[in-house]
Amino acid sequence: MRVLLYFLVFVLFMYACNDKEERDFPSIQTHANVIVEEDGVTAFGSFEGGWSSTITDIGFVYYLSGTSGTDYEIVSLGAVEAGVSDFNAKIVRNLLIGAEYTIKAYLTTSKYTVYGEEQHFISKGGKAPVIAGFSPNNVWIGDTLTITGRYFSDKNDDNHIYFGEEITQPIVSNDSILKVIIPNTIKTVKSDVRITVAGKSSSFSEKLIIAPPVIDEIVPKDVLPGESLRIKGHGLLSIKSLIVDQQNFPVVTKSDTSLLFTLTYDINPGSKNLKLMMLDELLEPEKQYNVILPQITSVQPQIAWIDSVLTVKGTHLDRLTNFQIGGIPLQEITKTDSLVTLRVTAVFNSETLNARFRYNGDIDSGLKITFNMPVITSITPAITHAGETIELTGERFFYGMAPSIGTLTEVSENKAKLTLPWMIPAGNHTIDLSYMFDFSAGTVEFTIPPIKIIDYWPKEIKRGDTVNVIVENLPENLAGYYAVAFDRRPGYVMARNGNELQCIVPYDAEIGNNPSLSVYVGLQEDMIENAFVLTEKWEKVDKNFAMSGGNCFFIDMDGAHYLLFQDQHYSSLKKFDSSAEDWFQLSRTDLFNESNIVTTFSIDDDLYFISYNSSGENLNYKYSISNNAWSRIAGFPVEMDGSFSFSNQGRGFVGTINSFFEYDKLNDRWITRQTLPTTHYEVRNTLNFSHENYAYLGFYTSIVNKTEYNEFWQYNMDTDEWIDLGGAPVNVYTGGSVFTKDNIAYIMGKGYEEVGEFKAYNLNANKARNLPLPPTQWAQYYQIFYENGYVYFMMRPDFYSGWSLFKIAISELYE
Repeated sequence: MRVLLYFLVFVLFMYACNDKEERDFPSIQTHANVIVEEDGVTAFGSFEGGWSSTITDIGFVYYLSGTSGTDYEIVSLGAVEAGVSDFNAKIVRNLLIGAEYTIKAYLTTSKYTVYGEEQHFISKGGKAPVIAGFSPNNVWIGDTLTITGRYFSDKNDDNHIYFGEEITQPIVSNDSILKVIIPNTIKTVKSDVRITVAGKSSSFSEKLIIAPPVIDEIVPKDVLPGESLRIKGHGLLSIKSLIVDQQNFPVVTKSDTSLLFTLTYDINPGSKNLKLMMLDELLEPEKQYNVILPQITSVQPQIAWIDSVLTVKGTHLDRLTNFQIGGIPLQEITKTDSLVTLRVTAVFNSETLNARFRYNGDIDSGLKITFNMPVITSITPAITHAGETIELTGERFFYGMAPSIGTLTEVSENKAKLTLPWMIPAGNHTIDLSYMFDFSAGTVEFTIPPIKIIDYWPKEIKRGDTVNVIVENLPENLAGYYAVAFDRRPGYVMARNGNELQCIVPYDAEIGNNPSLSVYVGLQEDMIENAFVLTEKWEKVDKNFAMSGGNCFFIDMDGAHYLLFQDQHYSSLKKFDSSAEDWFQLSRTDLFNESNIVTTFSIDDDLYFISYNSSGENLNYKYSISNNAWSRIAGFPVEMDGSFSFSNQGRGFVGTINSFFEYDKLNDRWITRQTLPTTHYEVRNTLNFSHENYAYLGFYTSIVNKTEYNEFWQYNMDTDEWIDLGGAPVNVYTGGSVFTKDNIAYIMGKGYEEVGEFKAYNLNANKARNLPLPPTQWAQYYQIFYENGYVYFMMRPDFYSGWSLFKIAISELYE
């Protein structure tokens, strides 16, 4: 058509002549009055002159200005009726909005085609395309869809077809039919259909529907995690992913007839319903497949030892690694899909055989492999003692096996040395062996013979004496716990000579008048009741003085003895009655509920208590014995940072490290006296007492290599002078307790780790001698006092225990 047009144009130029010439074709004009509207343009033309040939067609050609004109559109009006010379046509197709077009009228005769002059117009577009329908209604991706309607462009490139937001172009185009291939970029199962031609759009009322695919087969039917799954069928291009256990697996490769997916290793095994993501919708065809794991079906043998070879049968075993029993790896010898052989290389705990399947976790066979535990066949010697070493003979010994008795020191495959524990009772024993949760019961016995006291001497004792004991079946080495005890109070074993033990009767033990003798070796004990006669003079008073869990403050006043006991709510003032050997309450008060008593003293008929509260306020009170009344006295002049006190001959004194005062009872005031001239930095837990016009003060200063150092001072109440007496007669780490009689101070003290001391200190000669200790263990809570011919010792082992009372006639303490 276009070649013919070029030829006609050439002929016209060759035979052109003026209007007055005679020719075979008329002249034609393109009018300038082109009417441009929103839905197209109307063009006008006319022809005139004489011609001999028949006019077969008239119309217009138009094309984008600036182009070569070879890509043009034709509007044909057909043959001209007789008498018609003017014509027009409305163009409604293939007009771009805002584009400039060139238009010419044309006329065709039986011999020529003649064109009029060019005219130009700016287009406002043509008519919007109209969609009449499409077929088929349900398609698969890649199918050809036929769209019918009007006002389509003949050019494929000018027709834009939208399925939802996806754009494509037809493969066949004319005014009323478009053919298009459904693209694989379509996003939804149901899509709006819209066509745009030359800037004008039209949508169809019905949606395009992508039909579900046909699923023919799932291969394989049983698939392992981490492996591939293929789906076969038709129309599969719309499938985007496979859904398994809430996980989304995209398509690896796809075609219309085949999909390939690769599963991850963490998929749970089991039967699965096929679920596919078809574009934007979930598709659940009635198809199933199975996710399976490798399976161990049998293991032989089921009792194993080091170097045993296990034969494992099952399915997909070649996918398994890290075979183990109870966390102990096994060595792979051979491995196929259905058979694996493994070697045991180390001791293991009886557990099920399991293996690692990629990242999916352990595959447990459920088949327990029992560890062939070692056995003991003989024990040498068969008669032995606690703490000694015996030899075990047996089979399959190894380091790591645990005996039920003792500790293994050397182990080979069939020999082992074992040290028996010290804490083992006498009798027949067997040794069980265990490893983790595996157990091998012992069947071979050995014997621990019982210890037995054969003889002992002397039979009359006192604390501090040396006792010799002959004991049968003593272990060769006394390395663990052993003791010789009196009334179950252990003494100090100072030597051993064969079966003979030498022991010192403990100084601080509370033992009866006829104490028993016991020998302990580990868990063994042999005892002789009423073995001795105790020749000491201390006697325990059969009374129980509760007063536990609170502080006790003791005060002496002219031979009478008082104490103040503080419990959680009240303070009880009590007096000792030597005839009843008991403490009787005089008063009960709450004056000290919010304060701490730091020291006490007495003057005449009054007891004095110096205290302070949590705010540092000094609260001092006195109690009148005769009036049975409490009253407050003047506060102490300085801060109470450690304190001591003493009183005698109607005078009372209280001091600290930096101050010293005498209390003026008549005027209720404190009088400054000479400060203690020590160079030490503190005074605590003091030993303090008075005799006639002298007071004595001892206190701990340091401990070096378990040796205590202390200071001991004498104060002259008449001259207000201090005299350094050197060291105290006893250790005073926990303070001390004293009473005086006939120029002798009977002093009791206790060191940091040493046994307590009881001494008679000659105040005139400044010398001391040892006295027999009370028969009990004591630490920091104790008091000694004298009344009516007896020396009383009162103690409690700790703050929360009750008090005990012992007595001895003072005549027993004389030289």
